[in-house]
Amino acid sequence: MKLFKTHCDSAVISRYRIWLWLPAIWFGLLIKTAHADMMIEAGVHFGGDEVIESPYSDGQTGSIKAGENYTFAFGPMFKLIGNWQLQTTIGMKTGADYALDGLDEVEVSLVRFPLNALLFYEIGSFRFGYGTTWHVAPKLKGSGVASNVSQEFDDAVGEVVEIDFRQTERFLWAIRYTRIEYENSLNGQRYDGTSIGILIVAQM
Repeated sequence: MKLFKTHCDSAVISRYRIWLWLPAIWFGLLIKTAHADMMIEAGVHFGGDEVIESPYSDGQTGSIKAGENYTFAFGPMFKLIGNWQLQTTIGMKTGADYALDGLDEVEVSLVRFPLNALLFYEIGSFRFGYGTTWHVAPKLKGSGVASNVSQEFDDAVGEVVEIDFRQTERFLWAIRYTRIEYENSLNGQRYDGTSIGILIVAQM
């Protein structure tokens, strides 16, 4: 059964209402803007606090950090005035630890769904971007002998800085810095989810 907080600070509620424009602008601009390219990206990320450490019967341990591991996302990139661009994406970010504990398979994963909105300026072969990210429904869950692992976190808002290198007209490499913090929905414990990521981006 999903657990909810019995009380919530009004300032926190107001903060999240501000960021509700993210999905609205994603769909609204897609319909109304005359020229938009679809961007598809995949990446690997590193960093953040350790959320859980998993001990196994053979003496080994596995861990998951709040800022790792893999991302996949897609969304429209709108060409604005001059070299300015607005890129919005929706995707999934997941970090997982897999192991064999005796004869049992063990998986513990941290899953969240980022909504990103970045303003880019492109000059030459480079794009420089800054924006915001909203991580929806972060959840830590386990399977196998780790099926008792289950933690939910509040939706989190952070900031993103990105530098892209355009290798071809339709193919880019990106380095992304994400600064964000997760809060456990049940006990309020906070985890730094700040990360550095390397991404491959296709412009369709």
